[in-house]
Amino acid sequence: MNGLETGDWVLFGAAAYVAIVSLVRLMIRHRGRVSAQLVAEVERQRQAKAAEEQRLKKEEKEKQPQSEAA
Repeated sequence: MNGLETGDWVLFGAAAYVAIVSLVRLMIRHRGRVSAQLVAEVERQRQAKAAEEQRLKKEEKEKQPQSEAA
């Protein structure tokens, strides 16, 4: 077996298992963080859009009396 004994293979397998499990956990945690950031960014964009629409409506209402008076 390529110069490795059974104990060596067991240690190698255990190390590989720990490495894979750790990597998967890190990836899941990172996915959660990225998802939270994206949700927050979408919410900020929605609020900015709503504020812009309100500002435009307010400007339009302010212009209407001026155009009617003219």
